[in-house]
Amino acid sequence: MDSVYSLFRSARSVPGRRWLCCLVLVASPQVLAQAGDDGIGEAQERDAEARDLDWVPAEALTDAQREALPTGCCGAYVAPPRDDADANVAPDQAATRLRADRSESRGQTQHTLEGDVRVVQGTRSLRADRAEVDQTTRDARVSGDIQIREPGVLLRSESAQMNLDSGDAELDDARFVFYETRVRGRAERLTKLGDHFIGLDDSALTTCEPGSDAWSLKGQAINIYPERHYGTARHARMEVFNVPVFYTPYLRFPIDDHRQTGFLFPSLGESRRNGFEASIPFYWNIAPNLDATITPEYMSKRGTLWGLETRHLSRHFETRVSGGFLDEDENRYSGVQRDVADEEGDDLNPYFGESRWQYQILQQGGAGQRWSTEIDYTAISDNDYLRDLNSSGLDVNRTAQVAKRARATYQGDHWLLGIKGEELRALSTAKWPHRELPRINADGRYQWGDWVLGLNNEYTYFDVNSTFENDNQEFIDNLLVGERFRTDYSLTWDKDWVWGFFKPSAIVKSLSYQFDEDRLAEGAEPDPSLVVPQGTLDMGLYFERDGQLFGKGFLQTLEPRLFYFYSDFEDHSDLFGVSRNNRPVLFDAKPLTFQYNQLYRTSRFAGGDRIEDANQLSVGLTSRFIDPLTGVEQMSLSVGQILYFSDRRVGLNTPDLEYDPEENPDAERPEETYERSELAGQFTARVGDRINVNANVAYNEFESRLGSANASVRYMDEADRIVHLGYRYTHRPPSPGLEDPTAVQARALDQVDFAFHLPVAAQWSLVGRANYDFTYEKELDTFVGLEYNDCCYRVRLLARRWLDFDYTPNFLERVDADDYDQSIIFDFQFKGLGSINRKVNDLLEKAIPGYGLRDGSIR
Repeated sequence: MDSVYSLFRSARSVPGRRWLCCLVLVASPQVLAQAGDDGIGEAQERDAEARDLDWVPAEALTDAQREALPTGCCGAYVAPPRDDADANVAPDQAATRLRADRSESRGQTQHTLEGDVRVVQGTRSLRADRAEVDQTTRDARVSGDIQIREPGVLLRSESAQMNLDSGDAELDDARFVFYETRVRGRAERLTKLGDHFIGLDDSALTTCEPGSDAWSLKGQAINIYPERHYGTARHARMEVFNVPVFYTPYLRFPIDDHRQTGFLFPSLGESRRNGFEASIPFYWNIAPNLDATITPEYMSKRGTLWGLETRHLSRHFETRVSGGFLDEDENRYSGVQRDVADEEGDDLNPYFGESRWQYQILQQGGAGQRWSTEIDYTAISDNDYLRDLNSSGLDVNRTAQVAKRARATYQGDHWLLGIKGEELRALSTAKWPHRELPRINADGRYQWGDWVLGLNNEYTYFDVNSTFENDNQEFIDNLLVGERFRTDYSLTWDKDWVWGFFKPSAIVKSLSYQFDEDRLAEGAEPDPSLVVPQGTLDMGLYFERDGQLFGKGFLQTLEPRLFYFYSDFEDHSDLFGVSRNNRPVLFDAKPLTFQYNQLYRTSRFAGGDRIEDANQLSVGLTSRFIDPLTGVEQMSLSVGQILYFSDRRVGLNTPDLEYDPEENPDAERPEETYERSELAGQFTARVGDRINVNANVAYNEFESRLGSANASVRYMDEADRIVHLGYRYTHRPPSPGLEDPTAVQARALDQVDFAFHLPVAAQWSLVGRANYDFTYEKELDTFVGLEYNDCCYRVRLLARRWLDFDYTPNFLERVDADDYDQSIIFDFQFKGLGSINRKVNDLLEKAIPGYGLRDGSIR
């Protein structure tokens, strides 16, 4: 569990309150840690205590033990090795062996042992200065430097009573260590019942290394149940640097990684949008394969949001169901809804007084089977729910959407069968008018030697999207609906040699529809169809040589490739002006931004509403650098271009492109008339095990400009240094609408994203992100913070400023100061008391690629 306190301050914060930030910095772990020289005597005392608890500093561990150390830890508890015959034998199956410097017997049943007393019974052992043993009851009174060891447990005391057979024991003024969970502590009295119960009276426990009491859990009575994987505490208080910070009459907590039912630590915060926020999650471990988390979250400006998440795991299915419900939104002024305002111009909340809700069902099924299933079903009360109440679920770098999707597939020896239903809901002004209920695929593949026969069939029924809205109801009523059937049959000679490949294909594609005649324009064809013959010729060569790169030997390849594609022109006139809205048939077709991976496609559109004409040759060249010892590709560079031998006539907006520069010299030349595509390139590189580089670029020769570019560089090493630099550019980002599916935005998408996690000293690290838009000269998301992490606790302090997107296409053009939120976030986690704070972690994992991998070692 975490103790999390988030302190949010908006842009309108009173400057005088900034003392709070200073206070947090002054209260940093190193400032609060014991300062100065503790003196030789105290240092020796701490070292002796550490040795007594089997503590081994990191520098004295073996290489394998250091590898297993959690991040930030400077040592480990390591039990002394045993090599005797009974070292791995259960106590109830092993003989009892006693040894001492001196012994005295009274009768046949009473024995007194003195001087380096040792009792070994299988995996259980006892060591002390003196022991009085009753052979009849098997009870023993032990005193002087007592050590009781069992697998994963060490108990120490000066006075104890125990039973040699059952392992039951009572220790006074005891110290203890659980090796695996790194929990240590003290108790005025410790009661141990076999392997299933340890009771602690007036005790304290912590996961901090010996000599540090940065935090401790103290209780009048703490009970630990190792076999049940949890502990309880009565009249418990949490102390941080010996200062009490939390009290509860009863507390239940986990003692290892097993899930346990109980309350998690609360989360507190404040924001301009929701006011003061407080939540206290309750975790319910229903069964080994089923759990639930119930989270009431109070927001002073809105009311109480009730959240629920359940998870279920079975042999074939992994299911997650989550949701949230706000009975009545009490926030009158939202501060972000520009189109609804009161008489004074303040932004009103259009959902004031309304219930707001969201639920999601996620399921994956059929892992390792021929069949598979997937469900991704999300429903929300309004488009602003996620932005207002769950903003961490959205990505500011794309148009947000939620999906209602379900699919099932079956992979046979020659056929892949699938069925899918899908409805998308955009959280912006962009709308999808159609949904697929259902889409059915039957794709066959047969191979005889080098000959491959492909038989791809697809049936889809398109209906009006249930979330589609338009001010004109008649427009919705006249939207085209109907069935579509596509086939794609091909015969390929798939011939490969060591030195190259040669793959000619003969293809026949067909496209047919059956429309709802009540929505058709007068005279429109209700069942148009077309058949188009196509052909491709894909061929390439492989050249290899031994080469050098940065002084290291590599196997270098040179791979020229030619891909010729021909497709007959077929008149698509029957697919235009079909509906009463005079719209063309565009159920799912849309344009694509040209990139390198489109050089070898047989369609320049996404979706299935067109069969394009083509007469073109793609020319590409790839060079790879491969490690000859491991076979790992270290670098790859590709460049290519499409040469067009004729204009592309079939379009999304027109059945037959007509362009005559002499007749209309002022008209902009369509890209479909260019003789060449954009020059496309792709680059990937792996520099050692630390640096990964990826880049794609497309250059428009006719207009002497970039068409698109995206690149990323990531550095990550064993010291948890992470640096990520990403860049993306699109000259005219697609912005398809109902009237023009090929519409683009007026200005370029031009953004950079820089993020890092850098250890700077000992357990201190810097984290940060800068996401910036060059076109509009606006920062999108910026934060910087400090992280302190050691073996027993972690502290994170972040200052963040981010743009509160409302997902309209022209939003960045009208951003002002009121569209930004600011916050100071303070997160304190006590190691060993539960899971890491997901709110802060979700932010960092999303912003810093690779942070989640590093964070796994901390957990």
